[in-house]
Amino acid sequence: MKTKKNLLLLLTSAFLIQLSFAEDVPRNKTRIIAKNVFYERVNLIHEFAFHNIEFFDSYTVCQESLPVFHVFNLPDSKGFVLIAADNRSYPILAYSFSGNYKHMDPNMPPGCKMFINNYIDQILYIKKQGLPKTAKIDETWKKYSSNDFQERSFEFNDVPPLLTTKWGQGMYYNDSCPEDPLGPNGHVLTGCGAVAMSQVMKYYNYPSQGNGSKSYNCGIYGTLFANFGATTYNWSNMPDSLTSYCPDIALTMFHCGVAVSMDYGPNYSSCYNTAVESALENYFNYPLTAHWKSKTNPDWEYWVRDELDNNFPLIYFGQDPSYGGHFFVCDGYQNLHEFHFNWGWEGDYDGYYTLSNLNPGTFNFTWDQKAIFEMNPVPAITSDFSCSTGSICAGESVSFLDNSTGNIISWNWYFPGGTPSISTLQNPTVNYHMPGTYDVSLRVSDGVSSDSITKTNYITVKTLPYINLGADTTICDNLSIMLTAVGVFTYYEWFDGTSGPNSSSVVVDSSDIGIGTKICWVEVTSMNSCKNRDTINVTFINCSGIEENKQKHGVIIYPNPNNGFFYLSSQGNTTIENLILFDIFGNQISKKKMIGANSSSFPTLLNLFQFPAGIYFLKMETNLGLIVKKIVIR
Repeated sequence: MKTKKNLLLLLTSAFLIQLSFAEDVPRNKTRIIAKNVFYERVNLIHEFAFHNIEFFDSYTVCQESLPVFHVFNLPDSKGFVLIAADNRSYPILAYSFSGNYKHMDPNMPPGCKMFINNYIDQILYIKKQGLPKTAKIDETWKKYSSNDFQERSFEFNDVPPLLTTKWGQGMYYNDSCPEDPLGPNGHVLTGCGAVAMSQVMKYYNYPSQGNGSKSYNCGIYGTLFANFGATTYNWSNMPDSLTSYCPDIALTMFHCGVAVSMDYGPNYSSCYNTAVESALENYFNYPLTAHWKSKTNPDWEYWVRDELDNNFPLIYFGQDPSYGGHFFVCDGYQNLHEFHFNWGWEGDYDGYYTLSNLNPGTFNFTWDQKAIFEMNPVPAITSDFSCSTGSICAGESVSFLDNSTGNIISWNWYFPGGTPSISTLQNPTVNYHMPGTYDVSLRVSDGVSSDSITKTNYITVKTLPYINLGADTTICDNLSIMLTAVGVFTYYEWFDGTSGPNSSSVVVDSSDIGIGTKICWVEVTSMNSCKNRDTINVTFINCSGIEENKQKHGVIIYPNPNNGFFYLSSQGNTTIENLILFDIFGNQISKKKMIGANSSSFPTLLNLFQFPAGIYFLKMETNLGLIVKKIVIR
């Protein structure tokens, strides 16, 4: 048993040694990872061909003689990628699409250096403690190690950098700060807190004017004073970067410094993080909702992404016992873990940096981080709308009213089923032709943030009643015709003023127009309160050529009306020679030669059963002249 136990201990020790020291990833194997990461992420910002990604400079950063991460720089200062040198760490540390990474750069922004040193501390801890890699970490390494990565499609949320400014603390920016011959351009540094505040205020172009005034004693620099309420901040005169003096930027930087009681110096200017929040609220009219949150909650990255998704950059603060405290701005992100930081160092080293722990086992290395949330100066916009009516009949229109709150400058409406189907008007009117139920959506923006709302099944379009009076009709001017609106309707309104719930029919004659055309219409209302109208033309013509002869002729037709079987009885010496049948419109539809119909004692059968029910005119040519009779087939 003792031998087996010793053997087990030996195997276990060997396994731990392998686990601890066999996880280094050499630089040549991480080159493809760096290339894939850069290709994936840069193409979210602008197009960059995979074959154009080449690294002219690469090296490994070591600490305590152990490799901690690899550096890959692109030529012409087009960016860099930092990849962990141990596959038990999350591989992606940082990357940028501009500049190059110089690890020993004495001018590296302090905030950036704080992040880098934290990565180093975490990776050393992973190595020394032999922390295991997780399935998620392993999956990430495998994903970016692929040799056919450029064939993949990349789909994940991102917010490109919100800030366009690349301001700093030194020359030009510090021109309104206290003079000091030891400082750049003979002035003290503005302080990273003032740069972070100024850049975010420039992003919002707010305020146009400050509030109140303040003075404080700043040691050897004496009493410093700023009158915020009497100052107009000319944001439109402030460019994204400086190569010459700009009084408006310099004044803004100085006012931010006074507002936080900046402890000025030629090499380092600092302030308390709590002073930034109160300064924004008290002197620059930012909302009282602005407040610091600390990175102590597991939902921290979600909170930060939520602010950025609403286009709200965050003034960020980091503090480490070894490197002090620093302000910078978090203004974008890619994927879930890489956040874009503007260090306030005139653009140097601005890029994406991993915010979360590199391994679950390095949770103790979460240094003090916090950010100001909900500091957007204008009220958060809220989209909302109403309409003139939510229920209409097909063919009718709806007027929409924008009820959104905030300083809205653009509206994007979406009306499926409507005409127009989209609109950028604030209060559009839309027509709906087809029955159905339709959604309505509105997206509004104030130029910085946006909000959307969709109201489902918001518009109901009801079916119109079906009404058909038939085709246009021509009849004799001495006749009349009945028009009937066939269907189930609740109300009728006719062209002649006849109306009511029971007025389904009207009789039309030529008494008011004589020979000519009468326009006849009816408007019906259905059970759903929708109305529809149909129109026909009734034309009256002179039928004198086929009128009934008013004289007494010797022919009797009986029975009349009937179902189509008539008898003709000649009277006296009348002889019927030809029979011609006309319909009500005067059209000849039948002609028959008659023989022997000359006696009242032997009537002649006339079979018209094949013709449809209606009114007809029978023209009889006799030896005594023309006889016309009206007959009715039922």
